[in-house]
Amino acid sequence: IVDADMAIDAADFAIVDDDGLSIQRIFFFNGKMFYSTGQTLRRSTMDFATHEVIGALNGNQPPVFHVVNGKCLIATGSRLQQYDTTLAEIADSPSLKWVNDRKGRTIGYNGDYLYYSRIGNAASWTHDTNDTSSGYKYDIGYQDGGEIVAVDNLSDVLVVYKSNGRAFAVVGEPPSVTIREIAHGVDCLAAVSVRGKSYYAGKQGMHSIIPTQQYDNMRPEPEGLAVNGLIIQQAPDAIIMRHIPSRQQIWIGCGNTVYLY
Repeated sequence: IVDADMAIDAADFAIVDDDGLSIQRIFFFNGKMFYSTGQTLRRSTMDFATHEVIGALNGNQPPVFHVVNGKCLIATGSRLQQYDTTLAEIADSPSLKWVNDRKGRTIGYNGDYLYYSRIGNAASWTHDTNDTSSGYKYDIGYQDGGEIVAVDNLSDVLVVYKSNGRAFAVVGEPPSVTIREIAHGVDCLAAVSVRGKSYYAGKQGMHSIIPTQQYDNMRPEPEGLAVNGLIIQQAPDAIIMRHIPSRQQIWIGCGNTVYLY
């Protein structure tokens, strides 16, 4: 149903493998299926008939997978791990809840901070004041009482959503980065970017932010009007959003229900 090297969530749908273990996340990498059960990463056939343990995940957060330079990076709220033929922890990595890549750097977030790796090296995150290609970190919304809950990686800007309802635009690349608040009162539990728009969903349904030439003037727009009332009725504490390019759809998972947009 999903493209290769895409991740989907399974926890809300009570999927279990042949050993009766509840599956959290499923990921397709190099033509094979991987999935997490608690803090264990496993590889399986598509029908779950045979599977093997790959190794232990080092964090308590549901894993986020992303492929960079032929290696699968895994963020679980602790240091990044990477998998190609074996699972290993990246010693120089900060603790990250999310991982992606942008303009040659691996990026991630945790708490208030947005992190950038060294250019071309997902294993190097230390900042060197004499080397602009080294790692960087930026405090998004200094001491504002919120934590980053989602980041949308658009072509010209990063849109950063925080738990206190504030949204920020991160414009430019290290070391020349500008951070601006672009919206407040934003109800975001998850977000995806599609064709230059940042779609986000929360207890008040799905909306989008459209970047304009004035990055401090993005405007939220209602989306998914046919299902927003149902999402509001559910008032979910967690939402899962996935862009499925092959189907030109956004999937929104709320509890046991998946809405298609």
